Amino acid sequence: MRIAFLVDTFPHLSETFVLDQITGMIDRGHTVDIHAARRGDTKKTHAAVAQYDLLSRTYYAANVSSNRTMRALKTAGMIMLHGARAPRVIWRCLRTDVRRAHTSRNKLLFAALTAVDRKPYDIIHCHFGTIGMFANTLRNVGAIKGKVTTVFHGFDMSRYLRANGTGVYDQLFTQGDLFMPSTEHWRRRLIDMGCDEQRLTVHAMGVCCHNWTFRPRQHEKGEPVRFISVARLVEKKGIADAIRAIAQVRKKHASVQYSVVGDGPLRGLLETLIRELDVAANVTLLGSMPRQDVIAQLESAHVLLAPSVTASDGDQEGMPLVLMEAMAMGLPVVSTYHTGIPELVRDGVSGYLVQEHDADSLVEKMLCLV
Repeated sequence: MRIAFLVDTFPHLSETFVLDQITGMIDRGHTVDIHAARRGDTKKTHAAVAQYDLLSRTYYAANVSSNRTMRALKTAGMIMLHGARAPRVIWRCLRTDVRRAHTSRNKLLFAALTAVDRKPYDIIHCHFGTIGMFANTLRNVGAIKGKVTTVFHGFDMSRYLRANGTGVYDQLFTQGDLFMPSTEHWRRRLIDMGCDEQRLTVHAMGVCCHNWTFRPRQHEKGEPVRFISVARLVEKKGIADAIRAIAQVRKKHASVQYSVVGDGPLRGLLETLIRELDVAANVTLLGSMPRQDVIAQLESAHVLLAPSVTASDGDQEGMPLVLMEAMAMGLPVVSTYHTGIPELVRDGVSGYLVQEHDADSLVEKMLCLV
């Protein structure tokens, strides 16, 4: 098959689930192109990007203003729909689609138009509902051809809906071919929003088990208990709660260590919190890392923390991939009753779960594991 992956940013260190799907399709003999609105950090990437020469398969949006993008789309729409009797009506519909979608992704439309002269795709695979909307619009104007499949992950089912209303995907629901929420929680939500249950299937993001070596965790006498989180530094990851919990645990076990792999807009605030709580000797923000370095960090840790929360703007997780990776490696995990996480972690069986922002319970479970 010919498959187009439509994404916001590529390469992206924190979206290993997209990378694994791309390389998985290539391994199975399919032809894959990647269309991205933005170029990610090409100097710090996962090894698979070079191994599969993925940048040669990637097409980026032109650096054009929103107005120029709209004019280009208008012209392209008129040309590609030259047989239509009412071009003004068609353009009005297209313009409405663009306006309803997230403005920072307007350039993705223009990027995909560069592939007009390429062969039709069998599958146009979109990561996040917002990208699915764009793919549907592009297909409507003839810019791309193929069946549109859309994966729903987290912000597109939470923050985006709060800002744009639950009817924002109505046209996509009517015209899209397959909808793939990452959790049962999101599947039920999509049904409530009017999505056809017959075109819905839960497709959890998975891990390649040969990349992760299972090892029961042992604590050597005299070494610190090492907690770890692997997460973007954004509110919904709950890293501030974890740092506050470490400050409490340290009062009884001074040698505990907590490492955070990842970067993001809250780094400065978290650094301030670390100083205020006087836990600089216990907490280290390591920044973002390629997968091979993340694996090394997980191998040396004792417990994974993933205290996900609903952000103040409504943003939520789907099912954090790092929980699957940690469990595959034998790491005990502490997480929260948040969206689809209880579908993966059974409290007291395969990890511990606490309520969001329940600091006392979080500390209790951490102390138990120490």
